[in-house]
Amino acid sequence: MNYVTRPRLVVLDGLRGVAAVVVLIAHTLAKLRWPAFPSMLAVDLFFMISGFVIPFAYEEQLKSGLSAARFAMIRFVRLYPLYILGVALGLIPHIIWAWYEGVWRLRIPLVEWLLPWGLLLLPKPVPEPEHSFMLNPAAWSLFLECVVNALYVLVLPYLTLRLLGVIVGASAVTLAIAASLFGGLNFGTGGWELTWGLARAGCPFAIGVLVYRLWQMRRLPDWQFSTLLAPVLFLLTLALPTGLTSWAVVVFFFLVWVAVQSSPGRRATQVFTWLGDLSYTLYMVHYAVLLTVQTAGLKEGLPNTALLLGAFPMTFVVAAVAGRWYNRRARTILVGRFGLRRERVEATRAL
Repeated sequence: MNYVTRPRLVVLDGLRGVAAVVVLIAHTLAKLRWPAFPSMLAVDLFFMISGFVIPFAYEEQLKSGLSAARFAMIRFVRLYPLYILGVALGLIPHIIWAWYEGVWRLRIPLVEWLLPWGLLLLPKPVPEPEHSFMLNPAAWSLFLECVVNALYVLVLPYLTLRLLGVIVGASAVTLAIAASLFGGLNFGTGGWELTWGLARAGCPFAIGVLVYRLWQMRRLPDWQFSTLLAPVLFLLTLALPTGLTSWAVVVFFFLVWVAVQSSPGRRATQVFTWLGDLSYTLYMVHYAVLLTVQTAGLKEGLPNTALLLGAFPMTFVVAAVAGRWYNRRARTILVGRFGLRRERVEATRAL
């Protein structure tokens, strides 16, 4: 079975969408200064799903001649258009500030954040995590995902099941050490924490690859599960106490297996497909939309609560429009420019 004929992993797509909505809710509540919503494990689920879907879509091709450079081009076409849109939208609040406070304020984001860090998806070398990806704060996880993807391609020729088990064990120990140092899994977003962030991304990604290998080799029980079990299990996992969050990767192993063993009906498939199509776009643009509406409204003296409650549904609209009208066209242009085959670019669908 190749990348053209492989079926879409609908429930995994839906899980990714649910996780993106969870992140949006958490950031909205944070800006409202309402009680915190536990969302940090959503990103760890992203990493594990990626660990399953990347080999599902590309491992056979990488083993049979798809070069690392070509794979990098495919991932660039898949990820960069929406990332750079998030960066561009992230400039808008600073333009609003410049309009009210003086044009000189715009120099800092333009010179220090956008060039070269923003354009190249590189963390700005500053000690404060919140300033590493200033124009698109969600980019920290995308940066780590790209690093882990590159490491996966490099070790793939030697990646036996035994070596994969060693990598999972070593990365799990490293993740446990990091979790004890930081008091949970809420780390790795930038600054000096990015080094530890590799453990946060690498461990769930490696576990995702392990689930894929075991599933491919039919070493996992061929049970069928309710379509709702995976998303419900994920939402319950969010309630884990901070000190126990490192155990979420164990739960997520079972969760990914449940997802790939689920067979949704027609309506559930439509919902999960919609969530999957929306997930990456929503994740990349949501913060800029929230901040833009909040900044513009506060400058006009509007109440913060009304602004953010209005920005919440607006984020879905912006994500849907960006995915349909911008992202598809951008990918079409880049596919032609790089001489790629569209089906390879679309193989990971919601990623």
